[in-house]
Amino acid sequence: MKKWVTTSWMYQTFGSTAHTERSKTNRWKDGIWEKTDYTTDYQQLQAKLNELTEYCNRHQMSVKALMPLTNAKTHEYGQFLDYAVMSSIAAAGIGHGWAFSNVVGFAALLEHVEEITEEEYERRCGEGVRHESSPPLAVEPA
Repeated sequence: MKKWVTTSWMYQTFGSTAHTERSKTNRWKDGIWEKTDYTTDYQQLQAKLNELTEYCNRHQMSVKALMPLTNAKTHEYGQFLDYAVMSSIAAAGIGHGWAFSNVVGFAALLEHVEEITEEEYERRCGEGVRHESSPPLAVEPA
């Protein structure tokens, strides 16, 4: 008996909700800012993990790797300061920003192992079954 290993990928996204606030002005002198708060949908995360579990049980597959899918969030602030006295002008600019990544889904590498006869193993290798059974990689839209 030989072992035949089949692998496949599952991509799941569960997303987040976003709430954005912006400065009331568009003047650099007054300062321009924008802030966005993101909240992960934990109920959707649990539902997607349950789907993964059900799929693995139904197809007798095991999870070999689980990788997070992320997207980035940023915040930027800028302000221009000027000072004018008579015919002299002085100016300066300040600013800062930050960024972080947020988990919005996962990619799971799945594996199915079956024991087959030597003849079946040779038949599958000769027909290129291993290459045909590997699905193309695709990402589910967020």
